[in-house]
Amino acid sequence: EQVLDQGTSWKVSFGALTESPKSVFLGSGPGTFHYDFAKFKPVEFNNSDFWQIRFDRAGMHIAEVLATMGILGFLCYLGIAGLFLVISLFFFHLTMTDKSKSNFGFLMAFSALLIAQVVYYQNTTLMFLFWLFLALGTVFWQKQSKEKVFSLKEIPEIGLVFNVILIFTCLGVCAMFYSMTKFYVADNIFAKSQARIEQVEKAVKLNPYQPQYKIMLSRMYLEKVKTELAKPLMGQDQTELSDNVFSAITYLKGDAKTMIKGAAEIAPNRVAVQETLGMIYRDIQGAAEGATDWAIKAFEKSAELEPTNPVFYTELGKLYLIQSPDDKNLAREKFEKAVEMKDEYIEAHTQIAFSYEEDNIGKAIGLMEGLVAKYQTNVEILFHLGRLYFNDDKVDQAIIQFGKVVRLAPNHSNAHYSLGVAYEAKGDKSRAISEFEKVLEMNPGNADVMARIEALKNPESRTTDEIPSSGE
Repeated sequence: EQVLDQGTSWKVSFGALTESPKSVFLGSGPGTFHYDFAKFKPVEFNNSDFWQIRFDRAGMHIAEVLATMGILGFLCYLGIAGLFLVISLFFFHLTMTDKSKSNFGFLMAFSALLIAQVVYYQNTTLMFLFWLFLALGTVFWQKQSKEKVFSLKEIPEIGLVFNVILIFTCLGVCAMFYSMTKFYVADNIFAKSQARIEQVEKAVKLNPYQPQYKIMLSRMYLEKVKTELAKPLMGQDQTELSDNVFSAITYLKGDAKTMIKGAAEIAPNRVAVQETLGMIYRDIQGAAEGATDWAIKAFEKSAELEPTNPVFYTELGKLYLIQSPDDKNLAREKFEKAVEMKDEYIEAHTQIAFSYEEDNIGKAIGLMEGLVAKYQTNVEILFHLGRLYFNDDKVDQAIIQFGKVVRLAPNHSNAHYSLGVAYEAKGDKSRAISEFEKVLEMNPGNADVMARIEALKNPESRTTDEIPSSGE
């Protein structure tokens, strides 16, 4: 189990504490450390192996208390623990009876749990034991008292009031037990769902207040949308596509007609909600008018909630290129900001190179060559350098790069396809056919590849080829 390191835990806590005058005294609220982590994690955290993990608790409980409960909550928490320790030690030194010796055992157990909170996070077991030993230790301070009996026979009215209170209390306990049982069953179903939509939907029905279920369900419907969009236009089921898009958005934003409360309504400031919303609009750009603008708004909100995440700036840059293809400066600013956040983020570096491809392909090639020198075994960088070489009429250099890719990744379909295109451009038909046949083995029934093989075997006039940025 991965635990957030102590240095980052304290930085996040102090960031949350100093966000506003209110947070100084009251913190961000109990159970909200995942919001604090997203908003206040330091840029240096991106250099760790866990930079894509969103931690929902600090590496030590005491730092989490400071972030979520503020100075007042922090001092109260320490005050309770300190008061218990002082009074327990006072009773232990005052009398050396068997009772005080027993109390010393509770005192040591409590002290160990308190120290653990300074170096480790708080889970359910540790939390229960902490308060249990605190309570049991407190019992030893009290003097033994005789049994006290109260009779309500003489005042039946009070007895009636107590009976009514007891009945309502029992009903409340039963209702709470029923709800908690439903939530427990929902958690079990979700944990065992194995990415099955019907199981996650069942978990949502049992616990409609858990945003994580709806985020997952929305992403699952998004995968169905992407699968449908990957089909040829004539083979797409527009009704199913529309229904899946509607479901993906509904589980995030909600729908008044179907009475579905979306994850954004339950947890509007949860980064994963806005991130998923941006992913949906980004992936349906060709199927929904205005989707690019909605995607930009969602990723801008994501970047606001998690300002040190380079992924959001990279996605915004790519969307700006689509929105304003003639003005690439804003997109480059976003890519460069992503690189500032994480220098090793290859996606941002490659996007900077791509942004120069149309206007200055020589600069694009130079940037990509720099990346290849730094990441010599990264097949995607090698592939894109080959693609840029090909589009700049440097076919021999392109073939060398594509050859490196297929040696490192023999099943890289795009590299074999691009090699086929490059060999065809050089007039080497036998090698071109060989590469296209390898692609066809990996993608049976691909109409484009079959047409190319047929054209090579039965020559006819062809237009000049260009390998697009997608490599398709």
